[in-house]
Amino acid sequence: MIDEVFASLDTAIGRDIKLNLKKFLGESDLSMEESGLVLLGLAASLKNKKLEDLARHQLESFGLGGEILEEAKQAAALMGLMNTYYRFRYMVEETSPEHKLPDEYRVAGLRMNGMLKPLMGKVAFEQIAFAVSVLNGCKNCIAAHEKTLLDHQVPKSKIHDLARLASVAKACDGILH
Repeated sequence: MIDEVFASLDTAIGRDIKLNLKKFLGESDLSMEESGLVLLGLAASLKNKKLEDLARHQLESFGLGGEILEEAKQAAALMGLMNTYYRFRYMVEETSPEHKLPDEYRVAGLRMNGMLKPLMGKVAFEQIAFAVSVLNGCKNCIAAHEKTLLDHQVPKSKIHDLARLASVAKACDGILH
């Protein structure tokens, strides 16, 4: 299906992006299921229908559907909320004269209970959370989700592949409309 999606993009750059996507959807340390769930979350975050359809196709070929796929999309939405808020806090802290977060900003006050026991499992959720945080450029969220993945014995090579998949998804978004 990747070849079909990229059929009209037969330039050197289009081929590079396609080959990178193929690599992280089938030839990396990520399983096909992991890369599909992460791509679905990234596609939802980017609001890219072609990437979403590609991820759904891959996941449905493994028998995944319904609530798990919806949860992957919702995980991306929750991370968008959290990434935006924590980037705000980081910027305020970095630009304050004392490099200190004001007391009024110490408690987020945002619900995130869905992160505690996701249907897809904690590691799958954290992989999506990490990749979407990379996509959204949230320094603090990247560090927090990387730590959680490491605490769950996810190898650094797999975490690196998650960051690269986020980068490839961003590139795909630039050419797939």
